Amino acid sequence: MLPLDSPRWLALETSHGTLAHLGEAVRTVLARGFDGREWPALYELVIHQGTIYPAAYAVLPHVIAHAATREPATLASFWTDIGFVLGAPDKRPVAAVPADLVAGFEAALPVALPLALRAFDAARDGRPAIYRGAPILRASQASYLALACVALARHHVGQLMWAFLDPPELSEELVNAMCPECDVELTWLHRGAGIVEESHADDPVPQPALVLPLVPKLAGKPGPWATLAAALDLETRFGPIARAVALAGVPADAPDRTVICLVSALVATHGELDWATRLARLASSMRCPACSAVSLFVDCLPELDV
Repeated sequence: MLPLDSPRWLALETSHGTLAHLGEAVRTVLARGFDGREWPALYELVIHQGTIYPAAYAVLPHVIAHAATREPATLASFWTDIGFVLGAPDKRPVAAVPADLVAGFEAALPVALPLALRAFDAARDGRPAIYRGAPILRASQASYLALACVALARHHVGQLMWAFLDPPELSEELVNAMCPECDVELTWLHRGAGIVEESHADDPVPQPALVLPLVPKLAGKPGPWATLAAALDLETRFGPIARAVALAGVPADAPDRTVICLVSALVATHGELDWATRLARLASSMRCPACSAVSLFVDCLPELDV
């Protein structure tokens, strides 16, 4: 970790350029925690509109280490923020970051994942769901936290955080999508039959049941996922696949469809089975009403490398 008294803090680029008080802002967050205004202000300096700034690689090891000293049940909002950083589709600035800062950042991530998983587990305890100091639906908290854990596991399905997938009770906004074959703009109706274009709707293309043969090549060790794997509901059609992915430790090369099943199953463990089932549909397919091409839902979400 970069020492907080190092003069290098003065040269680290943030969303507001270089700042004389960046190191002091980190000190303040470490002293006061993540519940006040100090953490959101610092967060806005390290990431803006999907772009990660070099300062993030110095800041995150400090705040992740501090999170290890806090009660997991209080950190749902914090880990959601960290998930947005890890799932950000634009990581181009990393080329301008000193190698030692990148190394420190990478070393902090294995520490972060079990902490985030504990926060996910603790978020079931009935506390009000809060993000950035404002109430959100429990289903939203569950899906954002699940995706944050996937992002911390370094699987690119974590980028789906940036699709802002919210239950319709929270947002009536439709998720914009695009046919990967003909570039026709589409939208995904959370509450509807699937992909629609204006007034034209196509039901999802029927798929064979998602079954374990999707995951026989998964290799790895469960690591911090082991406890959550035992809690996954095998009664749902995506449950057995989710269990297999978790028991493999969510390897980076796990098929996207299987990791989406894991996210859905994790959301179901928070009692949000309806929303979990809707999220699981991202693992199935749609037919474009313009060109009739059949694509996975997830492949139609814009600006996401999944």
